[in-house]
Amino acid sequence: MGPPKTRYGRRDVPLAPGLARELWRERKRGHGRGDDIVFDLDRTAAYRAVQAAGKRAGIPWAGLRTLRHTCASILFRRGYNAKQVQAWLGHHSPAFTLATYVHLLPDDLPEPDFFDSIAPEPTAEASLSPRPEPSVETAM
Repeated sequence: MGPPKTRYGRRDVPLAPGLARELWRERKRGHGRGDDIVFDLDRTAAYRAVQAAGKRAGIPWAGLRTLRHTCASILFRRGYNAKQVQAWLGHHSPAFTLATYVHLLPDDLPEPDFFDSIAPEPTAEASLSPRPEPSVETAM
């Protein structure tokens, strides 16, 4: 496949324990290639495999980039931040990751009632004094 496009492309990717065990089993069976590569990935074969799986799943447009997009979607949905997703995907900066995948993030404002959970409880003394009406100022 060739070297990564940038220095960020070569990275350690964390694996779930079950997947790591299965990869080690495959490597012991002789399917490995060297010390740090478990499988020799043929890009054409990988593309064909993803396309075939996509067709079976009813999404014939799926390709290799779909896997990256799905990974980013899952990470953001699980609450990982842009820096963490950047490292996982091998981007050069979290800004690039956000620019590429910002459409995956919710764009609505959260309900403001979460401030009630972090604001201190009013004291009895403070609750006796008149409160000013809340106002919202906007800059023009």
